[in-house]
Amino acid sequence: MTSPRTLAALDGALVVVAVDGARWAEGLPPVPGGRDVTVAFSSADAAAEHAEAVVLLGYRVVGVRDGGAGPPAAEFLVPQAVVEEHPAWWRGLTDHAAQVFSLAFGPVRRSIAAALAVHIDD
Repeated sequence: MTSPRTLAALDGALVVVAVDGARWAEGLPPVPGGRDVTVAFSSADAAAEHAEAVVLLGYRVVGVRDGGAGPPAAEFLVPQAVVEEHPAWWRGLTDHAAQVFSLAFGPVRRSIAAALAVHIDD
């Protein structure tokens, strides 16, 4: 069971990976054992096609982001503890990233609040 998340309490980073092709997820590193890394998709179509692949790698799918526009993407919320404790895994994930947003700064968290909302517990 995971702790409740709020926007203000989020740390780590939001990693945006383009969903380009049927086998894009095969290059992603599996989640380090026992860690909780969530992923949201930018569209229902992308989620329907690719959610199972990321779940098999240990990621927890939290849904589809409201207002996702542009090319299909998967948005991974990675807690800071996972970044720090698993640097090789972190590099492996960010090697696939189109964008990485550090949540260490309030203005960044607020500017991407819509993307983070699906990762936050109600």
